Amino acid sequence: CAHMAVVDRNLLDHVHNEMRRLSAEMMYSDSGEAFCHFTLQTLYGLDDDDASEACSFSTAAPGRAGAFWHDEDGGRVVLAEVRYRESATARLDRRPLIDLTRAWFSLDPSCDGPSPSALAETAAAFAQARERDPQLTVELLYVVAGTFTSTAREYAQTFNEEHAADRVQLQLIDLDELADADFERR
Repeated sequence: CAHMAVVDRNLLDHVHNEMRRLSAEMMYSDSGEAFCHFTLQTLYGLDDDDASEACSFSTAAPGRAGAFWHDEDGGRVVLAEVRYRESATARLDRRPLIDLTRAWFSLDPSCDGPSPSALAETAAAFAQARERDPQLTVELLYVVAGTFTSTAREYAQTFNEEHAADRVQLQLIDLDELADADFERR
């Protein structure tokens, strides 16, 4: 456990430095947007321009942000939500995951119900991507500067089992997993 605390502290220091850099260079007004940018660069190797474009929509809540990225070369779409708190003590339960999966269903034209107006542009981009590549994989990504409860992990596992045939997967990335990805990237 002491080792994990060192990893977390080192990652948080690195994240804070990167977020300060991103906030200054990219003019992010919220820590969630800068954390989203950092996350996409860390997990997918996006450059600043692509990460900024992907993080173009955010929620009203401070420290939260969302992203939509179409990886044409990889044949996938990533719909992400991130939560950032400097203390890194967040323990996320399944409720925000349910909201993220509902956002996915509002984007998918094969599902019933209209897309909310805030997601209309993203829904159109997703529909175009799916039209060009019917075998497109969808990654629903939730990243938290903290941890997930066992209930959240169970929800993700059940969701993935139920939607495997649809090529949709819910991925949960906590601070330790992000630390590993950041270490590998650097």
